[in-house]
Amino acid sequence: MRDRAPSAIRTNQGAWGGPSLPEANRYNAFLADTFGPIVNADTTYGVLAEGWYPVDPSPRALARLTTETLPEELDDLLSFTSPVMRLAGSVDRWSVVIAGPNSD
Repeated sequence: MRDRAPSAIRTNQGAWGGPSLPEANRYNAFLADTFGPIVNADTTYGVLAEGWYPVDPSPRALARLTTETLPEELDDLLSFTSPVMRLAGSVDRWSVVIAGPNSD
């Protein structure tokens, strides 16, 4: 992300709402160039801001970003008291954000 950070310093990107479509497309292109096409922000680009770089938390993308062994279903990292509790809050439960060196 150090490569991305200098171009985003003092841009105030995200200070007044989410990124524009061209900004989101440039960011996705940067992720693909840096990490490969499996790492993107197709669903999380809305929180893109200066120093705050979202990545969609797919199992393949996470495998590319970390050396940790993660389960195919991230919910398997958690304990639930019932199936209903597992379902509750399942939408947008997981997010991955890389805090850049230009984050405040």
